[in-house]
Amino acid sequence: MTKKIQAGKNIVLSGELASFILENPDTVNKFPASATFVIFTETDIKLNKVNKELLNTLVEEGKPVVKAKKTSNEENQWVFTPIGA
Repeated sequence: MTKKIQAGKNIVLSGELASFILENPDTVNKFPASATFVIFTETDIKLNKVNKELLNTLVEEGKPVVKAKKTSNEENQWVFTPIGA
């Protein structure tokens, strides 16, 4: 996957994540304000692979990271898992 395609997909998913967070701020208040959210999906294996590499790099740099997985469950659209720092 090219960086351009990865960036485009991440921008779309980031918009969806931002909308969810604005509607449900309590779901992320438990994470550090400096945390980076790295997005994963249930279906896009290629995007998940490159985003896993990004997540690992951030953890190696000692940065707080939250894995944000978009689900197909309407009642629980995102699952958040703190990783590293």
